[in-house]
Order: sequence, then C-alpha cells, then structure tokens
Amino acid sequence: MMRCLAALAICFGLNWAGVGHAATLVATPETLVQQLKQFRSGDTLLLKPGIYRGTIDLRNRMAEPDAPSVIRGDVSSGGRVVLRGSDVLADWRLVAPGIYVHDLEKEASQVFVNGHLLQQIGGTVFDGYPDNAQSAYRELHPHDGGIWPGRKPVVAWQGMSAESFWYDRKNKRLYARTAEDLRDQAVRVEASQRERVLFLENVQFMQVHDLDIEHANTSVTNRGGALVVWRSRDVSLRGIRAFWNDLTGIQLAGERISLIGSEAMHNGQVGVSGFGSRITVQQVKSSYNNRRGFNKWWEAGGFKFIGFDDGALRDSVVVDCQALFNRGDGIWFDWKNRNVQVARNVSAYNTGFGIHYEASSEGVIEDNLIFGNGQRGVYLSSSRTSLVRHNLILGNGGEGVVSVTEHGRKDNQGHRLDSDTNRVEANVIGWNAGGAVYLSSDPGNVSNRNVFLGEGVASRFSVNYPSPLNLPVYGLDAWFQRTGQDAHSWWLNAPMPESWAAYFKARSTAKAPMVALVLDARVWPSDQRVVLGKDMSRWASDAPLPEVGPRNVVP
Repeated sequence: MMRCLAALAICFGLNWAGVGHAATLVATPETLVQQLKQFRSGDTLLLKPGIYRGTIDLRNRMAEPDAPSVIRGDVSSGGRVVLRGSDVLADWRLVAPGIYVHDLEKEASQVFVNGHLLQQIGGTVFDGYPDNAQSAYRELHPHDGGIWPGRKPVVAWQGMSAESFWYDRKNKRLYARTAEDLRDQAVRVEASQRERVLFLENVQFMQVHDLDIEHANTSVTNRGGALVVWRSRDVSLRGIRAFWNDLTGIQLAGERISLIGSEAMHNGQVGVSGFGSRITVQQVKSSYNNRRGFNKWWEAGGFKFIGFDDGALRDSVVVDCQALFNRGDGIWFDWKNRNVQVARNVSAYNTGFGIHYEASSEGVIEDNLIFGNGQRGVYLSSSRTSLVRHNLILGNGGEGVVSVTEHGRKDNQGHRLDSDTNRVEANVIGWNAGGAVYLSSDPGNVSNRNVFLGEGVASRFSVNYPSPLNLPVYGLDAWFQRTGQDAHSWWLNAPMPESWAAYFKARSTAKAPMVALVLDARVWPSDQRVVLGKDMSRWASDAPLPEVGPRNVVP
C-alpha cells in the first residue's frame, strides 16, 4: 500500500519526503550546512543561539497548511540567534601609522571593528555605479546628487579619515584606518561579504521566527533585502530583527505574507520593502534607516512599498507600526498600491514625509500619529479615492496634508494619474511649517470636520500648489469663503505653546502628550477660537472638542 502511495506522489510531482513526515532538526553554527541538506517541506529547523555566517537559501518548498515548514531561533534561554552576512578578517598588515590592509577577494560594503561601524570611503553599488560609465543608474537624479549623494569621495589610502575603510577593487585589498590595532587577535573585524542572509523563493506555508539578520552585502551586486521572501505565499515572519544591513533589511513579495512584531534598524537604505496582495505588516518598528545616504527622492527611509503595473501592495494592511528618525520618508507607498489600510502608526522625525501615498488609490490613512517630520505630514501624490481621517498631524516641516496631481503625471499606458475623490476628514492638523491643507482641483475632493491649530503660515490653505497666479489663503474663514471646504471644521489661531516647542526640540516620541494636546486646547482664550458651519455654536471654554483625533491610540 505504501509503495502505491509513493508511486502516486511521484506521478503527481509531490514532495513525498516532505508530505510523509515532519522532523525537527536542531542546528548549531557548525552543523547548519548539514542540517539544511536534510530540511524538507513540513520540517522544523531549530537554530540554537550563536552567530551563523552563511546564507540560508530555500526555494520551491511547498508545505501544507496543517504542517508548515518552520525556521525558528531558540531564544528560550535568552540567547540570540544571529544570521550574519559578514566574515571575520584576521590577517591584517600595518602599512602606515593607524592604517591597515587585508587581502579580500570581494568588495565589502560595511566593516565593523568590535561591533563599531567604520565610515565607508568610495564604494560601488549594483552595476558598479558610480564608477561604471555605462551604469543605467547614472541617468537617475543627475541634478541632485544621483541615487547615492551620501557616498564619500575616494581619496588616496594615506589620506583616509579616522575610523574609515576603503576597498581597492583593482588590487582586491581592504584598507582600514582605526585607533584599534587590527593585528591584535582580541580585536574582531567583520567585513560584509554575503549578498543575502536568508532567501526564501517560491515557498508556501512557511514560518520564520526569532532571528536576527545582520551585515548583508547586498548592494555591491544587487538590490533588495538581507532577508527576502520572494514570490511566495502564506509565509509568516515574527520576531525578526534586521539590523546594520547595507541596503534593505526585510523585503516581501508575494501573497498572504505577514511580518509581525519585528524591527528593521540602522539599515543602509530602507528598513522594510515589499509588494503583493493581502500583505500584513503589523507592530513593526523601522527606524534610523538610510544611514548610507541614498537619495530620498529615489528610494530610502523607513518603509517603502513599490510595485509595477500590476500594483505594489493590494488589499493589505500596515498597522501599529513605528517609523522614526529615518533619512527619508517614514512610510512610503509608490506606484499602483490600492486598497491599503494604514492605521495606528507613529511616523515621526523622519527627514522626508510622514506618510506618502503616491500614484495609488483606495488608501485608508487613519488614526496615525504623524509629527516632527522634515517635510509634509500626509502626502497623497497623484493618488485618488483615498481617505485621510482621525490622524494627529503636528509640527511637520511642510504642509499638514497635501492631495495634488503632480505635473500631469501619467502611467505607462499614458493615462493621467488624477487626484480626485480624496477626503480629508476629522483630523487634528496643527503648527505645520508649510501650511495646513492643499487640495487638488480634480473633482470630488473634500476636506471637513478637522481641527486646525496655528497661526501665520500654519494656517495656509490652497487649491493646487500656490503660485503667483494661484495665491493661497490664510485662515479657515478665507478658505471656506473661497472653496466651501471645511464648513464644519475648527481653527485655533494661536502660536505653538512653549511646552510643545520643547517637545519637538527634544525630538520626544512619548504618546501621552500627543493625545493630551487635544484637551490642552480648552484652556486657551476664547477670543482666539474661530468656528465655522451653519449648525455649529461658538466653542465655549467648557465644551468638548469634536470627535476627532487618534481615537484608537492608547497613551
């Protein structure tokens, strides 16, 4: 009977070894390679604490819903399971005071001395950019530093700055200048060498838990993540920490993929990226990314979801996440995303936009805390049929909310990407340095039932972008008279209190004061309040605010 079943399995192309049993394989850094050879669909690979210097590369693993494949770090005793893309270099030669050289066959994008990252001098990415004169990347952003304006120019190795490294591609040598004596065997030097640390392609029903992903060397030859889930289905990632990788920390692509309870920090370009359908990104912290200084207008920051003509994220959620202190946008959706819920996130102190929904549709951006970013709070760029509601949008360097069509932008079929039928409702928008709200003149756009805080430029409104022939207006009354928008909104014409200026200056991320701000507004003088709307009585000092703001955020 068993022989017949085996024959049927072969006939239908089934993985008989994976379907017929489920084993638990225990691996250490020394036994990982051997255990990977034994690992079948439906098995559990349990990694004991330690540093694993190799790539886990798994492809075409089709498990079943009730018997998924599992890769799990054993952190039960408090240890760490670290998959690291670097090698230890221990054959250094002194060539000048404080300058050392090591033979190295492959270019390294990162060098760590006792865990401290050295500054890279020069370096190339992808196809030899910028040294390669034929690189296609040379055509991108030529007038604002190219795709990698943060690159440090090459100098002779004798002139390297303190705590830096440079790779001599011609002679295949790595130079490092540091106060540490690299000939001392007690000094650990790690150079990134492996492109991917964990790569899963065309897998189904797989779980990956409790792993640290570090030191990938992706950018030297390719783009993407240190941890990649590629064109896969029903994959669950939990407890992943992607730190100090040279490009993207975690990259997702497929259907029904979840990334939950994870972190992506200090990565070279982007913390988390991905595209696909029914993707869940929840309780993920992506902060301090793009430390190598890639162009934020190209691709950089905390989260970036980018797709092709079939879309980026579709029918997906990004909820309960944090995007803090990234060099670039906090949360960025670029090109053909649709039906995405972006809720209960904190996006703060990023150098770019807080939440950027670009060339996309049917987004629901709600209950987010968006503050202290260098540019706009919420930016709907050439996007349509989206809803921005119940967000707290304060103290950003640009406007609070902008929903506009960018210079007649078109898709690959030549269709204009309109900014129509967007709604900006029931938000608290205050003290944003570039203005309050800009709305496209495309049909169906509505702004209403918002609370606005601020004076001067912070109270600026406009239909489309302001220009000498399209002047903005200041104050809610003028905005209402010109457009009829925000008929049931409120405006408190007052400067930012000193306590709030100190909050932003300290770059605080405490949630409780943000929520308490709505209540603080009650004590300000009544003659500074402006109320619009036929059915709205003047706001008395003891009256509650309208039902707006981050209702679902618990301090």
